[in-house]
Amino acid sequence: AYSYAYDRLISFNGVRSPQVSFLASSGFGTGAPQAVTVTYSYKGIGWFFGEQNLKTYSHKSVMIHE
Repeated sequence: AYSYAYDRLISFNGVRSPQVSFLASSGFGTGAPQAVTVTYSYKGIGWFFGEQNLKTYSHKSVMIHE
C-alpha cells in the first residue's frame, strides 16, 4: 500500500510521504479484523490546486481475515 500511494502522489511544495499503519488487534485468525490507515498531508499551490494551507487527509479500511 505504501509503495502504491507514494509512487502516485502529487509532490507540490515537497510534502510527499504518506503515513501507513496496520493493526491486527485480534491477531491473524479467521474472522479477525485487519485495519490499514493511510494519512497524507497536502499543501496546494493556489486556488486551482487547493488551499495553500497544509491539510491532512486520512482513510481507514478494515477487512475480515478469511
